Amino acid sequence: MKNLTIISVIALFCFRIEAVHSQYLSLSYPKHLSVLQRDGTNKATVTIAGQLVWGTGANGAITPGTAITYKIKTLHVSPNIQGPTINLPMAANGTFYTSTTLSKGWYLVEVMLNGAIYASSKVGIGDVFIVAGQSNAQGIGTLNEPMGAWKLPITAGFPEWIVGMNSDYNCTKNIPETYDNMYSLSDVANHYKKLGPTGNNVWCYGVLGKKISDLNGGMPVAFFNAASGGSSVSQWYLGAQGLAAPNFYNGGNQFCFGFPGGSQNPADYYGQPYTPLRSALNYYASLYGVRAVLWHQGETDSNINIAPAYKATSAQDYQNKLQFVINKSRADFGATVNPNILTWIVAKATISEFGPLNNTIRAGQGNVVGSGAGNAGPDSDYVTGSAGTTTVAGYRRDLTHFEESKSNALSWLAGKWFDAIGNLGNKISAGFVPQLTYSSNGNKRTLTAPAGYAEYRWGSSINNPIAGANGNVFTTESCWPDVKCFIRDSKGNWHVSAATWIHCYASNRIAAEEKGADEPEFIPEFKTYPNPYQKEITIEFYVRDDNSHVQLEIVDLSGGVIKTIVDNPHAKGKWTYQSGEINSVTGKMLFCRLKVNDTYMLKRILKAGNETK
Repeated sequence: MKNLTIISVIALFCFRIEAVHSQYLSLSYPKHLSVLQRDGTNKATVTIAGQLVWGTGANGAITPGTAITYKIKTLHVSPNIQGPTINLPMAANGTFYTSTTLSKGWYLVEVMLNGAIYASSKVGIGDVFIVAGQSNAQGIGTLNEPMGAWKLPITAGFPEWIVGMNSDYNCTKNIPETYDNMYSLSDVANHYKKLGPTGNNVWCYGVLGKKISDLNGGMPVAFFNAASGGSSVSQWYLGAQGLAAPNFYNGGNQFCFGFPGGSQNPADYYGQPYTPLRSALNYYASLYGVRAVLWHQGETDSNINIAPAYKATSAQDYQNKLQFVINKSRADFGATVNPNILTWIVAKATISEFGPLNNTIRAGQGNVVGSGAGNAGPDSDYVTGSAGTTTVAGYRRDLTHFEESKSNALSWLAGKWFDAIGNLGNKISAGFVPQLTYSSNGNKRTLTAPAGYAEYRWGSSINNPIAGANGNVFTTESCWPDVKCFIRDSKGNWHVSAATWIHCYASNRIAAEEKGADEPEFIPEFKTYPNPYQKEITIEFYVRDDNSHVQLEIVDLSGGVIKTIVDNPHAKGKWTYQSGEINSVTGKMLFCRLKVNDTYMLKRILKAGNETK
């Protein structure tokens, strides 16, 4: 208890440290490294929502005088501009919710408990794009190709606010579970991460994002990739109707059948390859907004070895099928009427190792644009414009797919996309974040979501919700950690509340209530030792769920990161890390900050020799 005695006499700020458990705070919104689609005035609404899960009182109760505040720092200007500290009203169960309007740019939102920065999240206001089509849209290649790593563009020095999501929802009907695992496409270490929901790597999108950002004065840009390699327009057309889509490349079986680890029932894949696009619209575009769908497809339809049953048979056939997909996507997203009609930008693309430039398919792609259903995208069949030298030679590693080592082909493709996009795109704002209200009656605890919507699901997983919890009111006498309300509106779009811990701690009840003897304890293990330390500390913590994103950092009182120890997904179980040497100035207050998914915990640490400072 020596370290607690020492800490207790250092009154540098006004919150108390518990001997066993640190306070813990969940920040669900804004999502870290997310980008919200700007509107026509270059603004968007940012929600700040979460919960003080474990307070400073006995059994985690929230004691009188506990203050939750936030401040926003503008990061896209130099020097950065620090905004004022603003109070966050807190409900009896520790939940907080507010919103603010921000202009185009990149920001740091910091949430404080009694003056100490517990949680932080970077968020941008800019443009959001969804990618669809086949492999030259999805991206191809890894670090471990037989002939060497697939070369991607160099993005060193690019701003961190060009982002995507690390998730893989290839060949699944499930609604995406992941909506907060964002990463910077600019970081070279991230280049071969998945670009969810179905993208294989960052492809040309880091460069494209940089070009769009620079054009708009340093604006954040996000990409969600819903393309499927090897897909024909006929398969997209059939999938959009929820029908079987036979695939030439797997012997005429259903598209996605035979996917590693997937179902052996072909009917489970009906809807592919359209399903990821629909999910991206109903989920990601609903949460973050969208400017346009970028469509690059046509190589499969131009393959001379593929029978007509698997592909478009004429320019009119291609046009009819793609226009059906476009119209279906707009209907599924509820964006069918200007100024909020979903924008599609359609490339001309036909060349592959199995077929030369195909004027029939190109005409179909052009007809979609000519009809007004889509806007003209890049022409990736030609080096410049839509005539002259083709990209058959010198741009494709395998005669089909672009690679940066071939005439800087991916940077070139990004440039073609950039020129085509220009000022196109109806800027559709993100949907609302549901605000839950909390009440208690005896031993029952109730969360209430806004009424009047098409569907409700409660729980930590949208695909595995709590059985029987299908209305806008959720009442329980049991502990439920990390409960969210997933709301589907009449258009089919999903809205997700902040996570709430209910009935697990005193803080989830009312501060004055006593904890019942029969109620379970879910206090997460989080230990740091020795404290005080000489050079380094050992950190132990427990992860409750598989595939939880863990970020472990040493930070100072202002929230500045001194050292990042780990930042990646973890399996369920107990984890132990060594901090390595911590360079601390004598007398400087430091903290070990643990973030598991949306939940933050903080431990104050002292360097030996600071005890009497």
